[in-house]
Amino acid sequence: MTPEQRLKSYLSAPPPPPSEIKGWLDLKIVEQPTPRFYGTAARYATALYKLAQKQNEVPKVASELQKMLGCIQSSATIGRFTSDPTLPRTTKKEAFVAVLDKTSFSTTTKNLVGLLADNGRLAMLPSVVDTFSRLVAAARGEVLVNVTSAKKLTAEEVQVLQGAFTKLLSGAPFQLSYMVSSDILGGLVINIGNTRCDMSVATELKKLEKWLLTAP
Repeated sequence: MTPEQRLKSYLSAPPPPPSEIKGWLDLKIVEQPTPRFYGTAARYATALYKLAQKQNEVPKVASELQKMLGCIQSSATIGRFTSDPTLPRTTKKEAFVAVLDKTSFSTTTKNLVGLLADNGRLAMLPSVVDTFSRLVAAARGEVLVNVTSAKKLTAEEVQVLQGAFTKLLSGAPFQLSYMVSSDILGGLVINIGNTRCDMSVATELKKLEKWLLTAP
């Protein structure tokens, strides 16, 4: 079979269904180093977590952060607005404050957004949310599970994954979150605690490209 035929054969093969998630993990698991919370985003997240603890509102803040992150990730316009370095900080802050004032979000969450805007770091919000989620999960003794897909998963696929993770983790408590990224082209990228399982089409294509370039 020629390299061209191998490529065509690979691209025509559909990825395994979510129900085979445990098998994927057994075969393709890649250990990651233990995460350390460092850097600017971690400092914001840690300070936020301590304040939320003091105010006895960690669950509420965690939920609000996930809602904001979902809005940013689901809207290309909001994402560009948040990360555009040419827009004045005041413009970004006024826009976010105007929206948040119409919600029942806590003062703690609103103040975080205002602080990030004042310091020109709104683009860092996803990283702050991620670190905050890890802090919450660690405090609860939960395993943090994140699933990235190329398109939004259906309710049936989400249900299958939840069942698979419950069995995989032997009933241990876990916190499950989802992200959508067209960059992976297809398949899934799964992070379970410190373990990463990359089953994306983009990664497989890179491997195939490397093989084609080195094949005799």
